[in-house]
Amino acid sequence: MGKTLFVGIDIGSDTNVVRILDDTGEDVCGFSVSNDLPGAERLVERIVAEAELLDADKVKIGMEATNLYWWHLSQALHEAPELSAFDRDAVDVTLAMSLETIRFFETQQKKIDQVIAKELKAIPQTLDTVPGIGPVYSADIIAEIGDISRFKNHKCPY
Repeated sequence: MGKTLFVGIDIGSDTNVVRILDDTGEDVCGFSVSNDLPGAERLVERIVAEAELLDADKVKIGMEATNLYWWHLSQALHEAPELSAFDRDAVDVTLAMSLETIRFFETQQKKIDQVIAKELKAIPQTLDTVPGIGPVYSADIIAEIGDISRFKNHKCPY
């Protein structure tokens, strides 16, 4: 039975913090790489080097999906030819779960936008007649301003 290398990545907008463990849970190493293409390339090099040192035939990579900062790194790891010799199920699962999460939130956002548009109809306003301002932005402006009559010149045409 082969050995597995576990790689955990804490994603940041500028820097990714990496911790590598062996299959017994022992700490192998920790380091940081920039969250860009050179950082991804350095990460792949380190993963391959550590896997070769431990004679690992599987590499399991886990990362948090923070905003969109994880996307390019996930793609780089998935497409890295240097990692093709190792079991890459973890990268595929991480990517699939992240895409499912994005789709879920997109669906939720559409539902919320529909509710906002419905609720906005009950408020007398003309903001959404301005090109580029839809129901969500109109609701945002109304929520921020509050009762317009509290302003001394709320009926001023300019």
